[in-house]
Amino acid sequence: MNREAETIDPEPAKSPRLAGDMSCREAALRSFDFYFRNFLWNEKGARIGKDPEFLHYLRVASKRLRVALTVFEKYFPEDDIPRYKMELKSLAQIFGKARDTDVYLEFLNNKAAKTMHLKELEVFNKYRNFFLRRKKFRQKAVLKKLDSEDYKRFVEGFTNFISRSSASEDGMPVSTVTEISDREIRTKVEELMEHSGKLNRKASDSKLHKFRIKCRKLRYKVEIFLNIAGSNWEKLDRMLIELQHSLGSHHDAVTAGEKLNSYIRTHKEHSKSRALKKLRELQEKQALKFRKCFFIQLRSRAEITFTFGGP
Repeated sequence: MNREAETIDPEPAKSPRLAGDMSCREAALRSFDFYFRNFLWNEKGARIGKDPEFLHYLRVASKRLRVALTVFEKYFPEDDIPRYKMELKSLAQIFGKARDTDVYLEFLNNKAAKTMHLKELEVFNKYRNFFLRRKKFRQKAVLKKLDSEDYKRFVEGFTNFISRSSASEDGMPVSTVTEISDREIRTKVEELMEHSGKLNRKASDSKLHKFRIKCRKLRYKVEIFLNIAGSNWEKLDRMLIELQHSLGSHHDAVTAGEKLNSYIRTHKEHSKSRALKKLRELQEKQALKFRKCFFIQLRSRAEITFTFGGP
């Protein structure tokens, strides 16, 4: 590992610098380059594995780049965009398993551990050590993927794609990025609002998770165009961030319960442990808290309408 990677900090990437009069193809290339550079930057730190935020931002960059490819796909008919999207999806799945373990360990270390009494720590620490071992296993899987020939071909291929592509509109209808952004976001907002109207407080965890994914994808689309949009877009972005945070925290708590159930199935000697009973109660409390928070946020925004492009 080179010394540079040991001195850099993890960095997020939110919105590329676009101009409203850019052609869609030019805006696409700038967006692709912006998210891909961030992806490669955080890859360096993820390889070391000391700071979990590198892996987090690496995973997010892969998802943002996939969303950008979806938005602008039709402007590159000569290139195999679906292939790049499939590779990014496979990467996100591997990164996601590792990130999921990191998030759970953070919960165990920073929240759950503080609730344990001295007599409960023995079983709790065995449980936590189980996930520390899983963390190492997940990290090895990440490194294996990053060192694979498939990954090297993807990076080389996508780098060449950006280099050889140009903003030329030869043979294609010319549209400005402002035109496509308005059309793209308005349609998705309408779909999201329609979907939200079908949710109620008895909605299953899986339905809430699906809605969370829709919120995340729309948020990433909005943030591609954020610096050429008006204040209403910023309001929409903040709303999506709040909804995504509540639903993400809810999903983390739900999957934490699944992890605990799985552990007890293979460690039956701990099935009646006071420590794990307390942990279950804490996780269920977290899930209920964020479920309630989500519905309060959702209903308070149910009547909001957005006028795009205005100041």
